[in-house]
Amino acid sequence: MASVSIDLSALPRIMNPYFYPLVFDNHPVEVLVGGANSSKSRSIAQKIIYKMIAEKPHRYLITRKVKKDVTHSCYDLLKYVIKNDFGMDNLFYYNETEKLIKCIINDNDAIAVGLDDVDKLKSFFDPTDYWFEEADQGTPKDFAQLDLRIRGKSKYTHQGILTLNPIWAGHWIKKQLWDIKNPRVLNHHSTYKHNIFLDADTREKLEAITDPYYKSVYVEGNWGVYGNVVFTNYVIEDFPYGEDDLENVVQGIDYGFVHNSAIVRAGTKDGDIYVFDELAGKGWLNSDFIEKAEEYFGSNAKNWYIPADSAEPDRIEEWNRAGWYRVEAVEKPKGSLKYGIDFLCSKRIHIHKSKCPILAQEIQQFKRKEDRNGEATEDFVELNDDSIAALRYATKSWWPGDCSGYQPSNYSLSDLGL
Repeated sequence: MASVSIDLSALPRIMNPYFYPLVFDNHPVEVLVGGANSSKSRSIAQKIIYKMIAEKPHRYLITRKVKKDVTHSCYDLLKYVIKNDFGMDNLFYYNETEKLIKCIINDNDAIAVGLDDVDKLKSFFDPTDYWFEEADQGTPKDFAQLDLRIRGKSKYTHQGILTLNPIWAGHWIKKQLWDIKNPRVLNHHSTYKHNIFLDADTREKLEAITDPYYKSVYVEGNWGVYGNVVFTNYVIEDFPYGEDDLENVVQGIDYGFVHNSAIVRAGTKDGDIYVFDELAGKGWLNSDFIEKAEEYFGSNAKNWYIPADSAEPDRIEEWNRAGWYRVEAVEKPKGSLKYGIDFLCSKRIHIHKSKCPILAQEIQQFKRKEDRNGEATEDFVELNDDSIAALRYATKSWWPGDCSGYQPSNYSLSDLGL
C-alpha cells in the first residue's frame, strides 16, 4: 500500500486533558478507577485507536467478563471513536462476525472477546495488549489469564488496562492493585469533574444525588462501603440450569439510554428464582436495543410474552412494529415498586454469575434511602437498578394478591402473605 500521511495533531483537543498523558504512559498495567461519566472508557478507546494508527505492531484484546457485553459496549465504542472522534473510518476494516477491527495501513488489530469465550480468547494469536472494561466484574484468575496472554512481539511495552467503578472497598482490585504500591502499576483516579465535555443535564443529575453510597462511589469516585442494602437472600453462581430445566420461565424489559436498557430471563426451581440470562447495555437507541435482542436471543424470542416498562409507550410500539408483538406495557399502580421488591426479597434468588453480571452487581448495591439522621427509610435509591426493574416486571405474574396502594409496615413481608 502506498504511504499515507495522517494528521493526529487533534488528539489533545478531542481527549479530556486529564487522560491525555495516559496515551504515552508505559506502565505494564494501568488501573483506571473513577465515578460515573468521568470519560475513562471513552478516553481509553481514544488511546487504543491512536496507538493502532500511530504505532506498530499492536494486537489488542478488548474484553469484558461476558462476550455479549463487550460486543455491545467496547466494540461499538471503538467504532464510534474511529468515526466521530478521529474521522478516520476509511482507515479501518470491521469484521462484524468476529468483532474484529483492523487498521488497513499497518495491519494492527483489536478483537472483542468475553472471558467466558475461552476458545475465542485462545484463537487470537499473540496479542500485545488488552483492555479489561468493567474489571470489577472479573476475578484475580481472569486478570492473571489476561496478563499471561499478552506476549506478541512488539518494541512497545505490553500493557493491560483495567477500567472500573470503585463499587466496593473490599474488592480484590483495590487490595492487590490499588492499595499495594507496585512500580509496574499506574493507578489513575477520576470523577465527572475531569470530563470537560460532560453535558450540563448529566452534571446536574450527578450533583443532585444525595444518597451517601452512590454519591461517594459514582459522584466522588471513592471506594464504596455498602450500607442499608435491600437484598440479602441471593446466590451469585454459575448454576447448571437453563430454560429447559426451569419452570414458569418469564422475561421482562426495562428501557434506558444514559443508564442500562435491560432484558432479563428467569424461572423457578424448588421454590427458588433462577435468573439465567440477561442482555443489558448503555447508550442504545430503541432500534439498537431491538437489533441486539434479535441478535442475542434469536428470532424465536419474538414469540415471548415480555412485560415492559410502561413509562415509554412509544418504545413498546416500536418493538411491536418490529415484530415483537407480545411486548406489552406492565401495569405499575401506586405501591407496585415496594410490593415487587418485597416479593423478590421473600424469595431466594440465584443469579447466573457469568451470564447476568449487571444484575449481580445491582443486587449487591441496591439499597434504601436514608433520612437526615442516617437511618434507613422504606424508600429505595432508584439508581443503577435497571436489571432489577426488568426482573420485577418479569415476575409480576407471580405476585400474590393486589399490589395497588401497597405500603409495607416496617419493611415487613407479612402483608404479602409470604
